[in-house]
Amino acid sequence: MLGDKLAELRKKKGLTQADLAAYLQISRQAYSTYEVDKHEMDLQTLGKLADFYGVSIDYLFGRYDSNPFLLGDEDEIALIKDYRRLDARGKGSVRATLAFELSQGAGTAKKQAM
Repeated sequence: MLGDKLAELRKKKGLTQADLAAYLQISRQAYSTYEVDKHEMDLQTLGKLADFYGVSIDYLFGRYDSNPFLLGDEDEIALIKDYRRLDARGKGSVRATLAFELSQGAGTAKKQAM
């Protein structure tokens, strides 16, 4: 199951096994054994791949059918990181602004449908 997730994520990013092997500083053959579940990787390598793909280790192990935290681009990742650095007041302000913007968008969509 882990191997399937690794292969799926790699292909979605348009990478080869050689690309991942170079990133992990191992041979392509060694990386290949992870994708076919022939060998288990150590926790450090597992964590490195989870960080690389922006997913949780739970996701890699199939604990979620889909990854709700798989971010689409660098802007989303930067926004999430910035949000996490805010204090409670700042986070409340962001949530209020987001709620307002969503309500404006929802109103526009309803008007266009009519």
